[in-house]
Amino acid sequence: MSNRSLAFGATPIITAALLFIGGVGCGSSDGDPTGDVGTEDMTSGCVKKPPTDPAGHACWHVCEETPIEVAAATTSDDASTAPEVSFGSTYRISLNDNGDDTYSGVIRFDAGANAIADGSSKNIHFFTVRDVPFAIRPASDSSADPTGPDSTGSITCDQGLSRESVFEMQSDAYAVDIGPTDDQEATLVIVPFGGPDNA
Repeated sequence: MSNRSLAFGATPIITAALLFIGGVGCGSSDGDPTGDVGTEDMTSGCVKKPPTDPAGHACWHVCEETPIEVAAATTSDDASTAPEVSFGSTYRISLNDNGDDTYSGVIRFDAGANAIADGSSKNIHFFTVRDVPFAIRPASDSSADPTGPDSTGSITCDQGLSRESVFEMQSDAYAVDIGPTDDQEATLVIVPFGGPDNA
């Protein structure tokens, strides 16, 4: 097991943190939720940043969008039953009560269907409002050890995003284990570094 692997016993966990970058301006006025990067949305005033600026791009999503409500599967469920998330949306994920004042859950992310060509890899950025633990494992192998992020950090965003976790992913489907955490829900935006612009 690599030094990034996490052993959680019966409850595998994915550790995800948020990148905190100063000056990400969701409240500025050069973004457009449907137009090109750099165009102006005079209604919302949200800045659309390209995926080469993952934190800024994630901040724009939270500024512009109504979160999609998702109920996470329990950590004992097979990954095939977990709800699937993708890039290009803001999610509010309801977690499951562990009975000890902590919460956890499982979602699914198909990197192969989300901007990673077959046989290649890409850094995938997970942004959250709080420092929520995340880990990933192949969706096809429930016995695999969950692996924590390659890097974590903090970001600054007018809309509340504050932490980033970065995972290098192949063109595969992953189970994403969330928690345990003190929070009953987690806000999540996923950005593949470098694009596409509609990520």
